[in-house]
Amino acid sequence: MALFIFWGFDASLAMSEESSGSAAQAGRTGIIAMGIILATYVLFTIAALAFSGIDESDPLSMTHEDNIDDVFFVMASELIGERGAVVAALIVGISAFSATMSTVMPTARGMLAMATYRALPGRFASVDAATRSPKYATWFMGLLTLTIYLGLTLTSDSIVADSVYSVGISICVYYVVAALSSVFYFHRTAFGSVRTAFGQVILPAVAAIVLTCVLVIEARNMTDPDYGSGSSVAGIGTVFIIGVLGMLLAVPLMALWNLRAPEFFRGQTLPRQRAHWVEDSAGTVGDRSDSAP
Repeated sequence: MALFIFWGFDASLAMSEESSGSAAQAGRTGIIAMGIILATYVLFTIAALAFSGIDESDPLSMTHEDNIDDVFFVMASELIGERGAVVAALIVGISAFSATMSTVMPTARGMLAMATYRALPGRFASVDAATRSPKYATWFMGLLTLTIYLGLTLTSDSIVADSVYSVGISICVYYVVAALSSVFYFHRTAFGSVRTAFGQVILPAVAAIVLTCVLVIEARNMTDPDYGSGSSVAGIGTVFIIGVLGMLLAVPLMALWNLRAPEFFRGQTLPRQRAHWVEDSAGTVGDRSDSAP
């Protein structure tokens, strides 16, 4: 829950870059999205517990052995009948499909940014003339995800389940890096006011610490062979192995791209910057902290 409850808010941040509005719009939409997701999780959890309870002997209970894998259908059948439950299942399926599609958007726009600075092949930086969106990157990610999912499904259902569980490690690492990036970028300029200090440094630092602890605990749990499908390799849970290998796959890919196009890795396409660096009238970069008031 600590990992997935906020998963998807970056979709609104990615789409805000292509929308009209003020400069504060991206941050505002991200906070609103997190608020909506959090409220939805909490309210539904309370409602489900109040209605079904956790008595294992109760046929309507959320922990009953016949309901543990699909509590939605059981509650819907009791509330609106079996036909209504079928409609509810369809709605949940459409919602899940929409959520899957929404996760493609920030990934595609991240690839667009990377390709713009030559961290990826330039083809990913192309923008469709009609839609003004990274069409190639979007189709590439969508089809690649579909191919991987179908391939894993044909191989083993347990591998699919373990792959889903293993995503938690990647999400946690992604959020920790994002939080630390804010701290390192704004740490010299954020303390001009209480608002910027909390928003740009203090709260991101707290988030990084908390999520690092969650990452360690989650990784330790994933090493347990009983986690996920229950399979293991050399006594280590398959969920942990898939999660770690998935991230380590990026290392040889970066090494190969560095050999082909090293400009990005040398800092030639995206120079190192800090929030306290300013550009003077001569076009040179100086440190604001050393400048006269």
